[in-house]
Amino acid sequence: MIRNKTDFFYTKSDLFIILYISAYFLNESERWENMYSSLFSLAFLILTIAAPKHRYVVFIFFLVMSSYFIFEKYPRVSNHSTLILFVNFYLFISLLSKLFTKTYKVIISNNDFLVLRWTLIIVYFFTGFHKLNYDFLFSDNSCANWYHTKLLFNITNNIIKPYPDFIYVISPFLVVVLEITESIGLMFRRTQLFALYSFILLHIYLSLGGFIDFAAVCISLMIAFIPAKNFQKYQHYFSQNIDILFVKIDRIYFYVMCVTCIGLIILIERTFNIIQASNHRIIIFISGLLFIANLVFLSWYFLKKIFTDRIFVWESENLFFKIPFQVYSFIALLIFQGSQNYLGLSTAGTFSMFSNLRTEGGSSNHLILKDNPLEIFEFQKDLVYIESIKPPYYQLNYTTNNIKNSVIPRLVFEEYLYNLSQMNISNVDIILEYRNKKLLVKNILNNSNWTPNTLNFKHKYLYFRKIYLSNNVPCVW
Repeated sequence: MIRNKTDFFYTKSDLFIILYISAYFLNESERWENMYSSLFSLAFLILTIAAPKHRYVVFIFFLVMSSYFIFEKYPRVSNHSTLILFVNFYLFISLLSKLFTKTYKVIISNNDFLVLRWTLIIVYFFTGFHKLNYDFLFSDNSCANWYHTKLLFNITNNIIKPYPDFIYVISPFLVVVLEITESIGLMFRRTQLFALYSFILLHIYLSLGGFIDFAAVCISLMIAFIPAKNFQKYQHYFSQNIDILFVKIDRIYFYVMCVTCIGLIILIERTFNIIQASNHRIIIFISGLLFIANLVFLSWYFLKKIFTDRIFVWESENLFFKIPFQVYSFIALLIFQGSQNYLGLSTAGTFSMFSNLRTEGGSSNHLILKDNPLEIFEFQKDLVYIESIKPPYYQLNYTTNNIKNSVIPRLVFEEYLYNLSQMNISNVDIILEYRNKKLLVKNILNNSNWTPNTLNFKHKYLYFRKIYLSNNVPCVW
């Protein structure tokens, strides 16, 4: 295995790998729900620092194992977990192909960084485009304003509006303008660096409310935008030693050590409830504050240089010329994933988090795609209204939680019935409304028109959030 010639400095590939694995650890340690995946991510984070000569082999194993843990629950995972899974698949195939080439250089190549740049651009664009809807921009339920209240609620345990009223009027528009225009700005040399500054500031604010996992993933992908010449000029900075309790460690070691401490602090607090006497959300704010402080310390030299030298433009890396075929195919995959809401497929896991977007029922609250002109699949229009169930099995899984008097896709309803049938329940009667007809279906679990014998690809890999057909769509992730 051949590393970069500068064995004493972190390469651009090294920095990306370390920040990327750190992001996955922060994602898994947010709640420590899966102890195996959380400890695994911690172990690989330590290994990637402690074994620099084998860093790329460790990274390949990390890609495999982290993909396994995410795919085990996919698509019922967070949007940034979906993003990690897609990036993992691409990087695994890319690194594996390099492993068997004659040069045997297992590194993150320029083409790989090109893919990562386009990945971040597409994700940011869709997060803004999905928010271009009536309920995000004009309703009292806008997720933009919900977050302001949530941030103070985490700190005080009280519902407080921290800003003047005009902030609540303009902030939804500012978010949409930022995410759409700055995602486009990432594509061009004169605006790319300013766009990165804008997104980093947005992530800092969101981190205070508990979104450090998403911030860490996106910031790791931002490494792909750093021009190679600029990185080589300043790469010695990351290897500079600092004194910590009479022990000298470099800045990257210190960053990883602090990330590890954040995860462990969350684990200790959630286990022993040391500081959360009455407010069980303060640890979210504390972890966000620690993450920001750690990030600022890592990049302090560059922050000072930006202010003193007023750096707003750099020689950006290629985005448009001599793009390999595999880059186009991955871009197409990401665009398809982000477009599913409008195609009539999934409504969750499509980078539409906290967007107030509604596309079900044959119409949409989107300001541009109001009549769903791109909808070619019927899954979001094939809906079932549940009036009553006897016995009252109203809570079963993520999609059928409190489904009484709710509208759900027929596909989800079939999954619900299948799961009931696997519980060896003898008889279930349901009153429902389907295609404008009110039906009483007795012993529905034995009715093959409604209860499938097995779950197929559609049931497993289409993911729907709760449906709100009326106005004022609430803020959900």
